[in-house]
Amino acid sequence: MRAAASASGADSITTELETLLADLNGNDLLGEYTFAANQYRSATRQEYELADHVVLLPGAVLAFQAKERSPNADTSEDAVVKWFKREVEKSACRQLADTKHFFETEPDLSLPNRRGHVHDLSGPDAGIIQVALYSVAQDPPAYVKLKTHRLSTKAGFVHILSLDDYREVCRVLALPSEIAAYFAFRQDLLLRLKDWNHGEAALVAAFINEDASGRYDSNEMRRTIEDALHDNESFDVGKMLIEFGDRVFYVEGQGQGTEYYAILDEFMWMNRVQMRSFRKLRDWALEKAGGEDPEMPARMLVPARGTGFVVFPVPDGQFDKRITALKSYTMAAKYDCKLDRQIGVAVSRIGDEIEIDWMMANY
Repeated sequence: MRAAASASGADSITTELETLLADLNGNDLLGEYTFAANQYRSATRQEYELADHVVLLPGAVLAFQAKERSPNADTSEDAVVKWFKREVEKSACRQLADTKHFFETEPDLSLPNRRGHVHDLSGPDAGIIQVALYSVAQDPPAYVKLKTHRLSTKAGFVHILSLDDYREVCRVLALPSEIAAYFAFRQDLLLRLKDWNHGEAALVAAFINEDASGRYDSNEMRRTIEDALHDNESFDVGKMLIEFGDRVFYVEGQGQGTEYYAILDEFMWMNRVQMRSFRKLRDWALEKAGGEDPEMPARMLVPARGTGFVVFPVPDGQFDKRITALKSYTMAAKYDCKLDRQIGVAVSRIGDEIEIDWMMANY
């Protein structure tokens, strides 16, 4: 299985929001897991509308409803607050409640993702995270700024964030597993500390520091955010994941369609330490690929998933034998560690071109 190329373009209900969803850290919130086609036909043949966007995260389904106020509308504080209460607190929460109900009750909820692959999203085992996003042209009134969530009779807990705040959450918390964990942390903290008024950045810093006490220090918050952003560079794998599905094809006629999702699933679960370890192995293989001397494969383990990775550079003159080597190394590593899943990665260099071959053994 090979991967490379360019990311597909974004559809847009709210163009800026769609871009954020597609570009979470540039490579982690993938088109394979985002759904923007929100019209679907129920089992009774009635047509319904889901939330604007649905994203599959590790252990969670993230549903977004976005509300954007016209820049030409009345900018008075009273007008903005009335709009916010009507469109965000009531309309968006009602649409999210409907989405939650559809997810839990519809026998078939088939929707195309951003790559055009249709998936049935009904009855997920994962919890549903509901997020109402809003955008206003001017600096919002205090009432709007301080509204972090709403407890809805039908929807339950609904997160409320400005579009700018959500952009920063995505910029700092760069992995899908972090986004899922952050919203769980955010809900717990806001339910306990009902008078929270320190803003979204402070919530993010508290999550990173694993501090649910509600203590606030502006200098510590800034340092925490800056350190996290700097750390993101250490595990960034560039465009490799977001481009994975653009040129995937299966060697020897083995595999078809969306089978490569099984590999991407494992990256979706990784934390920073694990992603950094993979980045180091990949960079090492890129440096050694095409060299004169063979290198021993390098391995890493994601214990919580029972998944192993084995990575090796293909030496000069051995390109035609790389698939045989990939199969051998992958299966040997799987049985050596007695793992549920094993992913093998072969990195080849042909002149200035890089070829990455993948194999997954999950039986």
